[in-house]
Amino acid sequence: VFPNSWDTDPAARDRTDASTATLRRAIAFIDEHAARDISIADVAAAANVTIRAVQIAFRRHYGTTPAGYLRRVRLERARQDLLAADPARESVTAVAYRWGFASPGQFTAAYQQAYGVTPDQTLRQGLAAHQASTFRQARSRDVHGMILGDAAGGHAGSPLRSNGGRWATYALETVGIRPMPGAVQHRSVAGNPPGRADCHERAVAPSRQRSRS
Repeated sequence: VFPNSWDTDPAARDRTDASTATLRRAIAFIDEHAARDISIADVAAAANVTIRAVQIAFRRHYGTTPAGYLRRVRLERARQDLLAADPARESVTAVAYRWGFASPGQFTAAYQQAYGVTPDQTLRQGLAAHQASTFRQARSRDVHGMILGDAAGGHAGSPLRSNGGRWATYALETVGIRPMPGAVQHRSVAGNPPGRADCHERAVAPSRQRSRS
């Protein structure tokens, strides 16, 4: 019996093993252990193939190398950490070390090449987004409290109680907030606030009815 080339040629076997299934196993391992100090040998062992087979699989199906994919994953994880970080408590260097970048300078260069901005800019961007979100939540509470408080005990001529609640809805829409469930949700015509005369008419209507009776 003559041995076939698949049994005797390791390169041929590696090419056969460099399948999409091998790539999926390798990617799953890298995604799960990106924060650890892993090597290409660890990736190959997890995929149950040789190092050469893993390299061929990434080049054939992903257009990169195992190390290139690992670096891409780590950069994205670092980016998410920077966006969510408080600059007063977190630094670019700490994030870089956390995701396996021994040199902050090399991390900054790789990050800027990947995203077009520096890690410091992303860190400040995350702070600005956090501050905007905090301000928006506070503004929402203030507006809702004003509406609900006025509905509970406001005077008859209050614009929030007059005009079918159109002032309440307009106040919310003006600051970009959708009315909370239970709040009056009548919309003003063409997105404009109710007229002053309209509110006044609704406010004085009860007194006119009393005078007629």
